[in-house]
Amino acid sequence: MPAGDTILIIDDDSFSYQMISRILHKAGWNCVHAVHPDQARKLLSEQEFICILLDYCMPHSDGLLYLQELTSIPNPAPVIMITAEGNEMVAVKALKNGALDYLPKALLNPDSLIRVIQHALEKQRLIIELSQTQEQMARLALYDTLTDLGNRGLFFRDLSRAIAIAEREHSHFHVLMMDMDKFKSANDMYGHEAGDRILQVTAQRLRTAGRAADLFYRLGGDEFTALLNVADPVDILHIANRLTALIAQPYHWHDATIYLGMSIGIARYPEQGETPESLLRAADRAMYHAKRNGMEIAFASPETLADETRI
Repeated sequence: MPAGDTILIIDDDSFSYQMISRILHKAGWNCVHAVHPDQARKLLSEQEFICILLDYCMPHSDGLLYLQELTSIPNPAPVIMITAEGNEMVAVKALKNGALDYLPKALLNPDSLIRVIQHALEKQRLIIELSQTQEQMARLALYDTLTDLGNRGLFFRDLSRAIAIAEREHSHFHVLMMDMDKFKSANDMYGHEAGDRILQVTAQRLRTAGRAADLFYRLGGDEFTALLNVADPVDILHIANRLTALIAQPYHWHDATIYLGMSIGIARYPEQGETPESLLRAADRAMYHAKRNGMEIAFASPETLADETRI
């Protein structure tokens, strides 16, 4: 059942409930009454509420402990503590335990009750907006906005974790460095919009070729990387061949058909590097070795590691 305009009142005092409910009904809100936390738990499992008014003192129940329970559930409704004890210490405890506001019953009247509910609803809205903004900012810090793949920062974070796990478990994994062939020519010929679309399609193809556990990233420009939790170089070669085959499929931009390729360098932990920087450098040099020698795929080796030439 949707929240609508319904407020849950948890109070064993029937006189208080009747007074509060009359005020709320006149203001256009619906009310549901619970006289005990057990009854309130059942109501909360059955429907949603825009706000909860909780009495501080109820028999056989600690209002502050139940307040903590109410505010610890996912997406909690704002809770306002209402009490006959109008001292500041109670207010501090209520706010510290998660209440968004506090109202002594001695000050309870239509104006004060409506004002405190509206304040709590507005504060809850701002809290949600702030949380959403923080989530968006966190995602922007770790993901490429064009392709929705992880960015360089997320790649190095995940790579560091993969190294820590592999070191602890004495296991192996592979890093792939990937660079598109002829991308610059296509970008110059058809424009940046076409280039952006090519990169988006490339990201989609990489995801399609990978398994659920495979992680792909865009480092920048037309450079991509992958973390593959696969130890066998033969299996890695099969995956790399699948990637190059998908990238070799034509790209379409309006009436144009564009053919591109991808060069891939592969490095294995820990043989080709024991740090994030050394592994990426090994994969990068292998990739440029492949590109320079007309190959699609190259494994890091003493030969590729010794060759620092980039084209």
